[in-house]
Amino acid sequence: MAEKVIQLYGKVDILLNNAALSYGVEPQAWDAWTTKNWDRMFDINTKGTWLCCKAIAPLMVKQSHGKIINIVSNLIKMPQSYMILPYSCSKAATFMLTRCLAAALGPSGINVNAIAPGSTATEANLIRPDHEAMFRRVIASQSLKRREEPEDLVGTAVFLASNDSDFMTGQLLIVDGGTAFAD
Repeated sequence: MAEKVIQLYGKVDILLNNAALSYGVEPQAWDAWTTKNWDRMFDINTKGTWLCCKAIAPLMVKQSHGKIINIVSNLIKMPQSYMILPYSCSKAATFMLTRCLAAALGPSGINVNAIAPGSTATEANLIRPDHEAMFRRVIASQSLKRREEPEDLVGTAVFLASNDSDFMTGQLLIVDGGTAFAD
């Protein structure tokens, strides 16, 4: 991936990691998850993000500049998310990865931040048989009473990728319509 980027563009300024395994994941009790489910969730959501950072960050270090944006989830702030425990934990781990990389890469001029969307009208969510009921529950817990669309995250990503965020690193921006947290 890193070689292809350099081949095509000669440099890399922005890395946006949007890895998520949620398609086909059904809520279940915290102790019902198998190690196979747990490992797969962490491999995709956390390890995949780390591998992309590991491949691209050295290119940014060489140019003394870059922006890394990791997509996590607002569920990392919700203890009631135990019904999808490996997803929530993998996204919390990805936020900790964000914080650690911000400290490690900051001296090289690289900003590393995270965006935490709420339940968004993605393809994976819209094909769920219960998606309408799910979105009604989510909207009821939000200050802004509408469904979150993928486009709702664009402005935040553009901001974090821009010079306007040059003095921000290790931060979490929650974009979820003002969901009320139970913690």
